[in-house]
Amino acid sequence: MEQDDFQRSLDVVIGVLQTKDILAITKVKSFLYSLPNLKQTEQALAAAIIHFAEWDQSVFDWIVVNQDQFVPELDLFAFTRNLVRTRLTEEGYVK
Repeated sequence: MEQDDFQRSLDVVIGVLQTKDILAITKVKSFLYSLPNLKQTEQALAAAIIHFAEWDQSVFDWIVVNQDQFVPELDLFAFTRNLVRTRLTEEGYVK
């Protein structure tokens, strides 16, 4: 059941981010506080951003330009740095 709740929340976040509306981001972050813990709020935001990095460059570029709107729930710079480090380690480039 928790996974279904997370997926529904992720779908809402993706739908809101597609609008590129800063006020909507504030509202969706408040909505995400209904998830069981703050880590899931961060994970939902991060998963939505990864979705756009893969599927919609226009929305992803808008997110990067407006990344300060995701703080404190998600520090996009720190998240990206950790993601790159993890991927490089997984591929054996970094130990």
